[in-house]
Amino acid sequence: MIKYILYHCIIELQVNMFQLYRSNDVYNVGKSTKQKIDVHIRRLLVFGYIQAAKEELKVKEWNTFRAYYCGLCKTQGKLLGPVTRLGLSYDFTVLSILLDSVRDSQTEIVQGRCMLNPLRKRPVAVSCEALEYCAYMSVELTYYKIKDDMLDHTVSAGIAALPFYAPPHRKVKRAYAEKTAVIEQRLNELHKLEAENCRNVDEVAEQFAKIMEEVFAMPGLEDRVLRVLGYNLGRWLYLADAIDDFEKDIEKGQYNPFSTREEIQKSAVPLWYNLGEVAKAYELLDLKKNKGLLDNIIYVGLQGTTRRLLEQHENDIQPEENQQAAMERKNIK
Repeated sequence: MIKYILYHCIIELQVNMFQLYRSNDVYNVGKSTKQKIDVHIRRLLVFGYIQAAKEELKVKEWNTFRAYYCGLCKTQGKLLGPVTRLGLSYDFTVLSILLDSVRDSQTEIVQGRCMLNPLRKRPVAVSCEALEYCAYMSVELTYYKIKDDMLDHTVSAGIAALPFYAPPHRKVKRAYAEKTAVIEQRLNELHKLEAENCRNVDEVAEQFAKIMEEVFAMPGLEDRVLRVLGYNLGRWLYLADAIDDFEKDIEKGQYNPFSTREEIQKSAVPLWYNLGEVAKAYELLDLKKNKGLLDNIIYVGLQGTTRRLLEQHENDIQPEENQQAAMERKNIK
């Protein structure tokens, strides 16, 4: 019992340190140290690529984003246990905002405190069905992400939390039996293709696209447009994650659908295409609120992430590699 209490306290501390970093309240660390922490956290998260461009947001819009983020954190901890908050990401924060914004109901935002800074109140979204749904889906994908790390023999801080994720995972399966069955089936197909070292990027990305299509279909909001949006965003996410993890995967001998940086550069076309399809589907949605915030994420945040991922590999390509790629394009023409 004492060991459990101590472990619970350690997890709570890790969760709140994690929240401290993600809330941009860390000012006393160097840039290189902050980047290293960011890499560690990104590996712990499911993804973390869908973010708002804070510098382009109004203060009110940024506060709204933080309110949903804190609301998701509290909702996840309340419904599925404090350990699950380790898997909190901006991706599901954005999804909760999107799903809530197409609903007619009004979400209440109150001032609340957290364990990290009990003297300072923060805006927190409450009484929101979209937050509850996203809490369940976040836990489900994080659970499988941790298991995937174990299959890849990757040492991750999240692996220690796997035993504590098992009961919440079972709770999610009971609440969304059909949906979790689809997710598990697609993940099995994805793992099979990766185990076979599949070099067809489209075939592999298709499996994760189908997972996100299912995740975006919140019960009560069975909107075809949301499914199309989730599908294309899923393809974009898989490609983005593969590009971002390219060097790490090559170094450790782990699977990556890309073999060379030239292949990554060629992936720019489908990457931008899927992003365009995301924007088209988004424009068809009947948003009831938060349009300015969501516009920022779709039109600025996602594009910024895409450029950053492509440019970091473009700069790494040596002149002779660029020349060879140019010759190949010339021969194709």
